[in-house]
Amino acid sequence: MPEFGFIDPRYNNSGKALSLCEDGRSFGSRNAPTLSYTAFTPDFSSTGLMMRDSLEKQHLLGLRFGVAILDEAHKARSRQGFGKDAGSHNELLAFMREIAARSDHVILGTATPIQPPPDDLWDLIGILHQGGGNFVLGNDFAKWHRPPEVLPILSGEQRVIEASFAWELLRPPLPVVDSTNEQYARRLFSSLRQDIGLIRMTSGI
Repeated sequence: MPEFGFIDPRYNNSGKALSLCEDGRSFGSRNAPTLSYTAFTPDFSSTGLMMRDSLEKQHLLGLRFGVAILDEAHKARSRQGFGKDAGSHNELLAFMREIAARSDHVILGTATPIQPPPDDLWDLIGILHQGGGNFVLGNDFAKWHRPPEVLPILSGEQRVIEASFAWELLRPPLPVVDSTNEQYARRLFSSLRQDIGLIRMTSGI
């Protein structure tokens, strides 16, 4: 597998998209792949195919991923309106929640100048919450799973005064230091505890 490389979206004279090394040397193309090209090239799938049942969708749901990236992530959201399906996950959101549960890392991106309602943003946070640990929103009983209860706090409309209530909000999403062997994550989790005056604990926090 090459150390450097990228997929060149341009076409050569034969109409082939090439994968180039850092020095410009070709690793091959989609039509004539080399072993290095095959090992390096990530899988790209159209989100349109994920909006309905397809063989590609079923194939992807049977795999595990190191990194899953969704562009135009704002299209993954709950259904709006007043019908029987209102509030349920649309096809893309349901698909991405399953993919996230099969991925070590998830990246959601959108450059669209939109102002989505808070519930739509919560749908995206819910994608990140899937998978090992489920710590982004905390355990199943955490208030962070119920946007109406925490949005007033995040917007500044409601102040958190009591320490017990603050701890109720902070504790569920705060990962245990020993929940990962990744040194930078462990350092971050430890620093958070030090900043709020907690001693390091190995479980239950």
